[in-house]
Amino acid sequence: MRILFVCLATALLHQLCYSGIHLTIYQRDLVLVEDTRTVEIEKGNRSYRFEGLFSGLFVSTLQIEGVPPIRGLTTKSIQFFPDNMSLEAMFLESIGSWVSFFSGRDRIEGKLLSVTDDHLIIQSDTTVDHVDFYEKNSLGWVTFDGNQVSKKSITSAVWNYTSEVSGKFPIRIRYVVNGLNWRSNHRIVRNSDNNGLLSSNFSIENTSYTNFIADSVRLVAGYPYLSTDQSQYFDFKFAKNLGFETSQFTQSGFQVYSLQEPVTFLSRQALLVPYLDKIPTQIQEEYIISSPSPNQTIIQSYWHITPSLPVQRTLAWGEISLYSEYQGKEIFCGEGYAPFVFPNGSFSILVNQVVTATVQKSKVETKKTSNGSILERYHYEIQHSEKKTIRYRILEKFYGNWEVQNSPKSNFLEDIVRKDATTLEIVFTMPPNSKRTIDYEIVYQP
Repeated sequence: MRILFVCLATALLHQLCYSGIHLTIYQRDLVLVEDTRTVEIEKGNRSYRFEGLFSGLFVSTLQIEGVPPIRGLTTKSIQFFPDNMSLEAMFLESIGSWVSFFSGRDRIEGKLLSVTDDHLIIQSDTTVDHVDFYEKNSLGWVTFDGNQVSKKSITSAVWNYTSEVSGKFPIRIRYVVNGLNWRSNHRIVRNSDNNGLLSSNFSIENTSYTNFIADSVRLVAGYPYLSTDQSQYFDFKFAKNLGFETSQFTQSGFQVYSLQEPVTFLSRQALLVPYLDKIPTQIQEEYIISSPSPNQTIIQSYWHITPSLPVQRTLAWGEISLYSEYQGKEIFCGEGYAPFVFPNGSFSILVNQVVTATVQKSKVETKKTSNGSILERYHYEIQHSEKKTIRYRILEKFYGNWEVQNSPKSNFLEDIVRKDATTLEIVFTMPPNSKRTIDYEIVYQP
């Protein structure tokens, strides 16, 4: 894992003229750093050195510009200097020591055998590693015989520009690095059959071995796709399993949360941000019956959740724990994942796989009708063994040009409908310790 480095002391941050560090934290351990500083611009072809950049940055994402854009100011080139000379001196003094560090995403650990002009040679338990000092992803934190040290040199970039104006201007340097990740944690406690309380927090994880301060932080769903095209420093892709169309996102991703105040990150620690506190939530327990094969029936238990969220709040994708309150005690029911939920939205959580009913399905008849279609009659017998009323859904798969017919509704049968080209949905409610039957017909047109 690449490690995120900044200066370890707040005083040094101000000494380096940090007028604003703004972090956009994506999923998959990627961070967009936007660092705005006041720079003295001179006319002509000039250079300016930005020091104190986060180490291990993706060089192809470096971008420097005025904010707002300055007419007559043009970037000619950017030179990147991942200076590791101070670490080289430390290694030279530590030959024979047991060393441990990250090189790019790889953890290197072993006895330091020698140091050449551009390589370390390290003997581990099984291999001899040759580590390049000047590889694209520079070395991060290092320990010698268990004593942790940090890199004393400062990662820097030299900005070569041409300007027709002079004076002090706000200049922003931005780039993508590793080192921070975020996730959401949700907890639902059902205190009655149909009601519960929802609480949530965000966990922002600092995976580096350094402390630092950011002036503002945004949490964004999705992650940037790093492009090799220098003119397009990154593009955005989004995890397909979130179930969202890309039209619901802006170019900067789907913003989940924003902290518009200085945030202190501590080495290898997670920052917990309370988000939702005991939001009233409607809960409907539901069981889904599916038959992946003629001789197999699966019954799965779901909680169908409808929280009354505050205006403009969203429930972010993340881990969710489910509890039921019984005689003043919380009983763990299961865990799952919560999708994004807009205000007054709802979602379903799989609790666990349980057997609350026995289901017997049979094909009663198959015949060809006078108009050439095929008629199939099906019969269900459901024995519900729970001591409470539970809502069920049966999902059946049919293929071809088919329709459902002759399925009258009753007090317990809510609906039986073709949901899509291959799915039949049957919805019904079973009273405690009850037995019911369902009959329906499927017609295949020629």
